[in-house]
Amino acid sequence: MAKSLLDSMPSLASSSASLAALALLSCQAPSEVARTAEVAGPAVYVGTADEPDADVSIALAVQGDHVAAYACGSDPEDERYPGWFTRTPYDGDGWIVLDRDGWSVDVRWTSASADGTLTGPDGASLGWSGTRARTEEAEGLYTAFDSGCTTGVIVIDDGSATSPLVRGAWCNAAGAVEQVTPLRPVELVDGRLRVEVELGTGTRRFDVAPIRLPLTKPGEQPSDG
Repeated sequence: MAKSLLDSMPSLASSSASLAALALLSCQAPSEVARTAEVAGPAVYVGTADEPDADVSIALAVQGDHVAAYACGSDPEDERYPGWFTRTPYDGDGWIVLDRDGWSVDVRWTSASADGTLTGPDGASLGWSGTRARTEEAEGLYTAFDSGCTTGVIVIDDGSATSPLVRGAWCNAAGAVEQVTPLRPVELVDGRLRVEVELGTGTRRFDVAPIRLPLTKPGEQPSDG
């Protein structure tokens, strides 16, 4: 039996329940998924890890033949999840496996939900499931190209008392990674989300925007095309 991803990352089990993970998900019928939101933007899916103590968030974005996924823990400095996964072209069959630096994430999705597995370099795995992001809320996947690297932020708002939950990571070209925190209240201003990150030089505030595809590859600026 494959060992749990939690077994190989003890810090996950002790994480606060209030920071419980987001994971990935859902979509349209397989034949339609890859053609979703050609003009308005990608279809985005977020959800929660199957294990309640697993402090990791995952999101998926699909547009045309482009696919991107993002995985991030609540403490990116200590829980070094892989960040961005990308694939172009995608053949539109409602299932995909993405990999990066020994990590992989697989997902199968339908019109309403999806499920899959995040697997680490040591073979330890973590299941996840979830639903499509609600377009009427700030829920979704956000990016910003800053300091030579692409920041990722996942927002989930299920209408519960603890919503919205936000998790993300800032990075730079030198490989530094820091936790991103949203400014309160969590809301969009001119279509963007205001966040901040604590750096050695002080607090840095900047905006993240809804993801655009293609995201060329991890660490590069998303295309304007």
